[in-house]
Amino acid sequence: MQELEQVPWTFSYRFTCTDERCTTSHELQIQDWEIGQSFRRWSRTDPDRWEEMIRQRYERDPPDRNLYVVVGNLAKRHQTFVIIGLVRPRLPKMDGGNVQQSLDLICSERRAH
Repeated sequence: MQELEQVPWTFSYRFTCTDERCTTSHELQIQDWEIGQSFRRWSRTDPDRWEEMIRQRYERDPPDRNLYVVVGNLAKRHQTFVIIGLVRPRLPKMDGGNVQQSLDLICSERRAH
């Protein structure tokens, strides 16, 4: 067995709600395995473009797909929620345009412990 490389970045989505009662933006860290594995692969195969490739896949590609986030809370901090899964099925063919809400991918370098 090979030890899994620790990803030196954290990834989060920043978004706003469509509910008019909610007036703030939200930021949820992505703990999904897929985005970490994308970093591992692309940082090795294309080290100068990995961030652009991550942004393309996780920030710009979703308009042609529905994006569902699977959210869970942390065992030690029950009020803290994170994204534990991303599900992106293709949108059905429709007449007219699809509207995407504001969605920004945030990349932050991890702090050393």
